[in-house]
Amino acid sequence: MIAQKKPAWLLQQIFQGTAYYTKQQVQAHVDFALGSPQALAFLQAFVEAMYPYKPRQAGTDNDTVLLRQLTHFSLEQVRCPTLIVHGTHDADVMFHHGVYAHECIPGAERVWIEEGSHLGFWLSPHAAQAQDAARKFLGRHRSR
Repeated sequence: MIAQKKPAWLLQQIFQGTAYYTKQQVQAHVDFALGSPQALAFLQAFVEAMYPYKPRQAGTDNDTVLLRQLTHFSLEQVRCPTLIVHGTHDADVMFHHGVYAHECIPGAERVWIEEGSHLGFWLSPHAAQAQDAARKFLGRHRSR
C-alpha cells in the first residue's frame, strides 16, 4: 500500500492538495508526520477508508450537487453546544467559513489549528492540542 511504501510522497501530495503551504511548510509538515506514529497510523487508516474510490463515488457526486444548491445556513439558530475546529491554512474549506460559523453560532467555542491543513486535526504538529480540546469539549457536554 502507498501509505506504507511511500509515505513521504503521499503526505506531500496530501499537503499540497489540502493546504495553502509554502514548499518549506509542506516539508515541515511531512517531516512532522513521518516522525509521529499517531500521524502515520492516521495516514494508513485514511488511505484504507478512501480507496478504492469507486464505491464512494455516487455519494461524493451527490454531496457535490447538494452543496452547490446551498446558499445560506441559518447558523444563528443553532442551539446545541458547538465546537468549531479549523486549520488556518485549509485549502478545502476556507478558514473564513470557520470564523463565520464561530461568530454566528451562539456560544460556539473554537480551536484554530495554526498552519493546519484540511487534515490538521490529525496531521499537524498541533493535532494533539486540538484533539485534547475536542475531548474536553465533549466531556463537558456529554449526556449524563
